[in-house]
Amino acid sequence: MTQLINVKPEDSASKEKELFFCRELEKGNILFFLKTPFAIASEEIAFLQSQKEKETDRLKEILETYSAKVTEFLSQVLPS
Repeated sequence: MTQLINVKPEDSASKEKELFFCRELEKGNILFFLKTPFAIASEEIAFLQSQKEKETDRLKEILETYSAKVTEFLSQVLPS
């Protein structure tokens, strides 16, 4: 059965934790970060919260930035 693995910000610093995260993901478990481990600009949050169905170019830009930050973060947390 899939388990939710709570990850604290300080957990991502060690090689031991990186390997633990990899093993858990390989088992099909979910890594849950209670707080986003990187900053999201407050104006981007405000924009997303006010979005209806317009300004798709800005929405795409924000999501691309978010994706790049997630990719960078995961490359630091999980060994290659």
